[in-house]
Amino acid sequence: MAEWRWSAIDAAGKTRHGQLQAGDEAAAHAQLVARGLYPVSVLEGRAHDAPTRGTRLNATALALFTRQLATLVSVTPVEEALATIARQSERPATRAIVERVRGSIAGGARLSGALSGEAASFDPVYRATIAAGDSAGRLAPALERLVTLIERQAAVRTRLIGALAY
Repeated sequence: MAEWRWSAIDAAGKTRHGQLQAGDEAAAHAQLVARGLYPVSVLEGRAHDAPTRGTRLNATALALFTRQLATLVSVTPVEEALATIARQSERPATRAIVERVRGSIAGGARLSGALSGEAASFDPVYRATIAAGDSAGRLAPALERLVTLIERQAAVRTRLIGALAY
């Protein structure tokens, strides 16, 4: 039995975190579903084993990353798409985040689980949308919807800051 740290959303929409014992990732997911939770991420290891990250993607970098990933996953495997994005990234912090996500996928994690390791950059709604798109076999359209959401949020934020400054 391995120890798994998890993040899930309950029926009330609240994010829950914890640890559990299970033979594999599928068994851990099944345990969470049996508890009435919707798994967002399930990662092997203890919670205190997770390294802290000092960097995160800003809104512009997140939108660019998501747009690039949406374009690339329609023609290439996810791991290769992430390697391409990392090579093309101009910011070292962005490159490091994408490389860590790619490393998790190379280690066998699903994309939503790999993004959970970078929770500062990818919020629970982002990860849950990725998980849903991946499970349905429609990752590219899910990523396109995320880009639209991120760009709309940025526009609203810009208008709000402008109104507050006025």
